[in-house]
Amino acid sequence: MKSTWGSALCSRYAAVASLVLAVFVAVDARPKVFYSQSEALELAFPDAEEVASKTIVLDDDQVARIESLAKCKLDSKLVKIYTGMREGKVLGYALIDVHNVRTLPEAFMVVLNPAGEVRSLRVLAFHEPLEYKPTNRWYRQFDNRSIEAPLRVGGDIHGVVGATLSTQATTRGVRRALAYYEVLPRNGNCPVRFVVPGEWTRNRLLQTIVALYALYVIGLWLTNALLYFSKMNLTAVSVIDYYLGSDERFLAPRSYQGLLEVSHFHLFAMGMLLLVLTHLMLFVPLRDGTKAWLIVVPFLSAILDEGAGWLVRFVSPNFAYAKIAGFLMLEASLAALVAVALWSVFAGSQRNYDGHPSESLDVDRES
Repeated sequence: MKSTWGSALCSRYAAVASLVLAVFVAVDARPKVFYSQSEALELAFPDAEEVASKTIVLDDDQVARIESLAKCKLDSKLVKIYTGMREGKVLGYALIDVHNVRTLPEAFMVVLNPAGEVRSLRVLAFHEPLEYKPTNRWYRQFDNRSIEAPLRVGGDIHGVVGATLSTQATTRGVRRALAYYEVLPRNGNCPVRFVVPGEWTRNRLLQTIVALYALYVIGLWLTNALLYFSKMNLTAVSVIDYYLGSDERFLAPRSYQGLLEVSHFHLFAMGMLLLVLTHLMLFVPLRDGTKAWLIVVPFLSAILDEGAGWLVRFVSPNFAYAKIAGFLMLEASLAALVAVALWSVFAGSQRNYDGHPSESLDVDRES
């Protein structure tokens, strides 16, 4: 009887132990995300002033050439290539490859130098059980490899017992990245934007264009002020008299048709001016928050300056103060845009450009 009771107790303990072990195994088998995309790009290009991205839709000829070089089929005609830039020079390219290992996906980033050789390979996420993931030492076999290398598991790439599918999937992904480079960046089919941070501090023709355009805007800024003060001044009474008329000064109220014709031209002209001028702010070495203010405030000021006249004429004379505020804000913001553009062209430093990593990440984070 005791023996039977003891056997039952042992069976219960064994069942509990098996359940606990299964829980720990399940926890250990959870998918792992090692790096976010932004973290991986900072590690890929730690010295970059900017990392530009471009999504390319491959044509049939490009697909055929890439598949021939990679020795494997492509799952999609879309490819996104990241380009690290510093002082107008390409530091390298990065591609993120996502593929299924067995039934679950793996994602890794292949970083290539400007010559098209593998600089690094970093696993970003691995959703299969981690025992199927090769060691970091295995991934380093791809360093300095180019499209000329065979890249074959069991040949120049060592296999891993128990992780055959993982090694084969990774090798195919690296071959795809190298093939993308051969067909796209190497052949000039992956252009980066024309104006990169730092470029216009060295390009004399670009400096001339910006300087002459700034001179044009300064002339517009000056004539805008002269026109304003020829009609009114910075007092509410003068604004009200201009829009509502004045018996003492024998001024007629502004007509609906007259305001409409003026606004029709102003909205188009000011919109085009601000489109070009604020676009230059994308490339100045300032923080994104500062750029946002330099872009948004001029547009809001122009709308307030134009709309306040309508409000004075047809809603309430109290909006005269809004007209004065809009005019002053527009003049100040235009002056700021011109000053920042000229400063960036002739004296700006790229060291505090927001695209530069502010802090380094631990390169040995993945073990």
